[in-house]
Amino acid sequence: MVPDVIPQTIATIDGQLVNPFTVKATDGVFRVDTIAHALSNLCRYNGHTERFYSVAEHCLLVQLVVDVRATGLGLTPEQRAMLSFEALVHDAVEAYLGDIPAPFKKMPEFAAYRQAEARLSSELRKWFGLAGDEPELVRQIDVEIRGTERHWLMPESLALTSWTTAPVIDGIECGTMAPQEAGEAWLQRFYELRPDWNDGAQNTQHEKDIE
Repeated sequence: MVPDVIPQTIATIDGQLVNPFTVKATDGVFRVDTIAHALSNLCRYNGHTERFYSVAEHCLLVQLVVDVRATGLGLTPEQRAMLSFEALVHDAVEAYLGDIPAPFKKMPEFAAYRQAEARLSSELRKWFGLAGDEPELVRQIDVEIRGTERHWLMPESLALTSWTTAPVIDGIECGTMAPQEAGEAWLQRFYELRPDWNDGAQNTQHEKDIE
C-alpha cells in the first residue's frame, strides 16, 4: 500500500514546491505569472455557478469598480493607480491557499486557515511593495460586488433570496472570461500598473498606504 504522506507543500505550475505556511517574501518563490495562472483556474463560490467565474476575473472586476469609484475622491493619478493595484492583487493569496467560501472561512473550525491566510497575505503584500492594511475601498467593493456576482452567476431562486443584500452594479457582467483569457487580462493589467516589475527584485513601497 502506498503510504498516505502529505507534505506541507504544493506543486506550482512553475515547477516549485511551495510551503504556503512558511514561505516569505524574501525567499524568491513568488511569481506573477504563477499567481495569474492559479487565480484564472480557481472558480469562485466553490464552483457552484451557472458558468465558470475565476478569481482572476473577480479581481479584474473589483479593480474596475474601485477605479471608477476613486475618480471622485480627489486622488492623484499615482494614488488612484495604487488603489487599482491593491484591488487587482487583493486575492493573490488564493493562488497558494485556494479559495474557501466566506461563510465557512469565518467559522471557528477554520481559525488555522485564517491565521495562515493572514500570514501569507502579509508576505505577499511585502513582495508587492504594499504597506499597511488593504484599503477600505477595496474591502468595501469586494463585499459589494457579491450582489452582482450572484445576479449573473446564481439560479434566480438563489440570486433573489434575502441573503443577497448588495445591489447590482451597472455596467459589468460576471463570468464572461475563459480561464486563459482571464489570466492574460490579469497579467496585462498588472504590468500596466507596474511596468517596471521584476519578480526577482525585492520590491519596496513607492506610495504611502491609502486608507
